[in-house]
Amino acid sequence: MEKISTITPVYNESSNVTEFYRRLKAVLNNLNYDHEIVFINDGSKDNSLNILLDIQKSDEKVKVIDFSRNFGKEIALTAGINTCTGDIAIPIDADLQEPPEVIPKLLEMYEQGYEVINAARRSRKESFIKNITSKVFYKFFNSISPIAIPENVSDFRLISKTPLNYLKELSESNRFNKGLFAWIGFKSCTIFYDADKRLAGNSKFNFRKLVNLAFEGITSFSITPLRLISLAGATLIGASLLYIIIELIKPSVVIYQPLVSIILCIGGLQLVSLGLAGEYIGRIYMEVKKRPLYVIRKIYTGSGDDTDGKITN
Repeated sequence: MEKISTITPVYNESSNVTEFYRRLKAVLNNLNYDHEIVFINDGSKDNSLNILLDIQKSDEKVKVIDFSRNFGKEIALTAGINTCTGDIAIPIDADLQEPPEVIPKLLEMYEQGYEVINAARRSRKESFIKNITSKVFYKFFNSISPIAIPENVSDFRLISKTPLNYLKELSESNRFNKGLFAWIGFKSCTIFYDADKRLAGNSKFNFRKLVNLAFEGITSFSITPLRLISLAGATLIGASLLYIIIELIKPSVVIYQPLVSIILCIGGLQLVSLGLAGEYIGRIYMEVKKRPLYVIRKIYTGSGDDTDGKITN
């Protein structure tokens, strides 16, 4: 019998995780698959860990990975992928915006031979600004990246054994999992579902974190921004030469105003260029240090072989 591993990062989700587990468990118990439920406590400051441990004590199929601190959702998801033991992995959030009841639909497509099944939101019960910025990001990312990511697809999806094994081999420090899921390829399809409202609490992804994640994705999968800066520089040089030619042919009485504008424009371009190049160089710096992605305080399992203090790449 094949085994499903659900993977759920948890950060301050004490008000959601009990109901999430109840609904997820009800779905998994009705499937013709073995299963394990992997929770990653990403340095929660509330009562999330204690609730997870209570759940784990009552269900031997639950595994709780407790980080030494908050490493971020992308890293927590990576830890779940690296440590899961199933033939199939299904990342899913604990806030119940991604209904566990969609999982059987993912398995239907898997049984038809697809290896990666994406779950796309047909509708999003979120703010107008968040919906618009999400659409802009997907359009912009796919226009500049050689690897397209499906629109309105979060981390919620099914990943079969072969692509899952390849994901476990990717050890880069700067993680953008949506891009990595698309990069590995394999036979894939997309199903659609209606996203629910968050059960309780507020999203841990504020606007700043979302912008950082978007920038992480763009710089991890494309060098087009650097090429655009080069193109902008060439355009400014051409405009400056054209301005000089026009001044030689027909000098203007007041020349300092256009010159000041050109100087400011070039100066701004130089600063943007330096900042963008610095972002790419910074990512190289992070990669060459080979620092571990995360530190695990303890792994709690139903088999009784809990593991202490683990540092992993």
